[in-house]
Amino acid sequence: MLHHIDDFWILKDSGIVLYHYQSYEEVDKNLFGAITIALNAYADILSKGGLSSFQFITKKFTFIKNREIIFVAKSPIKAKEKDVKQELNEISAKFFEYYSEDFLNEWKGNISVFSDFKKRLAISH
Repeated sequence: MLHHIDDFWILKDSGIVLYHYQSYEEVDKNLFGAITIALNAYADILSKGGLSSFQFITKKFTFIKNREIIFVAKSPIKAKEKDVKQELNEISAKFFEYYSEDFLNEWKGNISVFSDFKKRLAISH
């Protein structure tokens, strides 16, 4: 399923990382969540819309927000944004297919309930 995305994170808009997939543990997921939410809040103040992407020399981070959940993808700099966003939208659709709005509204904060999400995406590594 992941052709253009190397890693991704699924965050509550409060910064809690619900699920993350990293091929290599380069960054602590909680630190990443906190930094991402802070950057998004700052961008929202500046542009009234939040982040849609940012990039480094070799990697790009792309964001989509659906309901109160932020989906973040790390991809190679050369990946086309429309392709990355399409994959993120597919991840988002699967997430909400498996975790209903009622489930998320009743969720008590235990992130382990999201640990089997990888199976839903058919990610092999």
